[in-house]
Amino acid sequence: MRKFLRYNTAYEVINLAKGGYTSYHIMPDDFPVPPRYGVLPDTLRNITHGMAYHPDCVIVNMPSNDASYV
Repeated sequence: MRKFLRYNTAYEVINLAKGGYTSYHIMPDDFPVPPRYGVLPDTLRNITHGMAYHPDCVIVNMPSNDASYV
């Protein structure tokens, strides 16, 4: 994505990813995470924080980390 966008300087790629995160980490600030997971949304990397940039596009890629919480 960055390679493509470097030709169009009107856009900026902001990467909020962090390895090992599950979908619960990126939920909105006020999302009620089930107690058994013990994970709160990361307010510096979640969708609420990402939307504060007023993006034209959002790409979410969550590999398979949720499988370990099932």
